[in-house]
Amino acid sequence: MLETQCSTMQHLHQLHSHAIKTGLSKDPIAISRFLSFTVTTPSPDLDYALLLFHHADCPTLFMWNTLIRPFSDGSSPRLAISIFQQMLLSPTPPNHLTFPSLFKSCSRLNVSLQGSQLHAMVIKLGLSSTMYAACGELAPASRLFHRRSTFDAVPWNAMILGLSKIGCVDEWSRLFDEMPTRTVITWSSMISGYVRNGRNREAFDLFHRMQREGLKPNEHILVSLLGACSASGALEQGKWIHSFIKRNITHSCHGCRRHVLQVWKHRRRRRGSV
Repeated sequence: MLETQCSTMQHLHQLHSHAIKTGLSKDPIAISRFLSFTVTTPSPDLDYALLLFHHADCPTLFMWNTLIRPFSDGSSPRLAISIFQQMLLSPTPPNHLTFPSLFKSCSRLNVSLQGSQLHAMVIKLGLSSTMYAACGELAPASRLFHRRSTFDAVPWNAMILGLSKIGCVDEWSRLFDEMPTRTVITWSSMISGYVRNGRNREAFDLFHRMQREGLKPNEHILVSLLGACSASGALEQGKWIHSFIKRNITHSCHGCRRHVLQVWKHRRRRRGSV
């Protein structure tokens, strides 16, 4: 509903009122989407974002990160740090996406001690390579990554994603082949990386390999492949994926199925194919 009916904060207020009346105002997914729109709209309303956040019974990691980021970028970096301190008292631990905004806040406030404490926390949590890769700082990420003595899919996935963003195809393909085990996020990062870099054939080859290994693709993989079909004009492959979604995305994942099919229809219209 947000994608089709909400373009201003006034619209969001109306949708939020409707959610309150229908009992959806406490739903974590609904709050997350309202919160995300509130802080990313051209005229963000951070007071309203705080109101939404405090109505969540148990804020998710996405909610914490979504709330910290705009305060770090805006006129209240100290509040970003305060929110993070509240997060540390909650059941939800920070992840590699939490800290870049906090480092920015410390830099803007010129509080080097707190910055050092955050850096120590990042190291203690084992998030160093993952965080640097997420920020696009691949040199320090690579150094930290290669020092690791145990396997953890999260930093590997982060390195693959970071390398794909700068077009290092051979490097991220090598990492993928070296991984002892892979998650669906690994496959998703690889396929979206190939599509991002115009390597559509490799994206489809990897998708078929994924199928041969008996793994089920997620929404992000299917959207990436439809993007590859749209970019290359591969209508027949697009139809095949469309058919695959209808056959394999069950009603338990109805939202995913509906979203992916909407993307496909939108991209076909843009190419003039009905």
